[in-house]
Amino acid sequence: MRSAIQQMRLGILGGGQLGKMLLVPAHQWSLSVSVLDPSPDCPAAKMASHFVEGDFDDYRDVLSFGKELDLLTIEIEAVHVEALEDLQSRGVIVRPAPSIIALVQDKYRQRQLLYERGFPVPRFGLLEGHASSLHHLIQRKNLSLPCIAKYPRGGYDGRGVFVLSQPDQIQDLPLLLEEMIDIHMEISVLVGRNASGQISVYDPVEMVFNDDSHMLDYLIAPACISGGLRHELIECATEIAHSIGLEGLMAVEFFVDKRGEIYVNELAPRPHNSGHHTIEGAVCSQFEQHWRMVLDLPPGSTALRSPYVATLNIVGPADFEGTPQYRGWKELLAQPDIHVHIYGKQQSRPNRKMGHITVLGSSRQEVEKKITYIRSQFHIEKAHIK
Repeated sequence: MRSAIQQMRLGILGGGQLGKMLLVPAHQWSLSVSVLDPSPDCPAAKMASHFVEGDFDDYRDVLSFGKELDLLTIEIEAVHVEALEDLQSRGVIVRPAPSIIALVQDKYRQRQLLYERGFPVPRFGLLEGHASSLHHLIQRKNLSLPCIAKYPRGGYDGRGVFVLSQPDQIQDLPLLLEEMIDIHMEISVLVGRNASGQISVYDPVEMVFNDDSHMLDYLIAPACISGGLRHELIECATEIAHSIGLEGLMAVEFFVDKRGEIYVNELAPRPHNSGHHTIEGAVCSQFEQHWRMVLDLPPGSTALRSPYVATLNIVGPADFEGTPQYRGWKELLAQPDIHVHIYGKQQSRPNRKMGHITVLGSSRQEVEKKITYIRSQFHIEKAHIK
């Protein structure tokens, strides 16, 4: 006989690579999971128990998809919050809560809430109305040029973020302005919390970004930080999860400046690029942990299976768009503790996330050496279709 959880009708808004990877532990537990995505060729489409083609940011599509479900979760934040609120009022369990999704959709609201609740954030201010008010805002918020400018809504993976040096750079408003932190390191902490209030936290990971695309290039876990800083980061991520009433998994991204001070950069209440190493590298992957948290199950162990784990993003090359062909599989598969993940996206575009490769090692030097080897062997090129 199927358990109560196996009888639940579950759904995911979004069928990208995160949705695909969420379906792996769902299959392992024989869960029935439907997926809503605009593209019938999305990575999760073929793995879902039921796939629905539709827009996760359209009220009617989300309402129609969710009304027959028991529980609905997300793999992307750009979803229709009002539809989720209406589904919740009809008795559908929505995790994370619509209020949390609405919060992270607006970077200014997110920053303001974190500030009001005492969490460390960069100095910031909202520029709206007219660019002529820039000077007054800078004085009032103790900012200076150059500073970081972000569009409050819609940006991701470094998009919608730029360095503001001169007022004539301003084209669209509103803009969230933030002080420039003298960054020493960027850290992500994955924290999970279930409805019973149980918490699970993974070791902080060090994120290294591409200077041109501003996207995550690779990560190493655990981060090379002191025990005191590790404790401070984990404590802060845990307090944020409790403060906002998180039910699910969340990445808390931090800046660490050259004095060792920490600042919360952004929240992502879903599985995250900075947690892909947990598939092979942790006892319980972030994707299984997300299901545990949204289903109010006990958290799984976050312990690493190897002293060090690294994950390298595979992104579309800058020189073409089209059907991808992957070179170097054989060479990588001949090496121990190298794990290749291809997301199954039919078209490559410059800087589009196409997959990732995870390596395990006994030292940081070993995993960094493996990353260098992977770069020399594995690449994407345009497929020659006959």
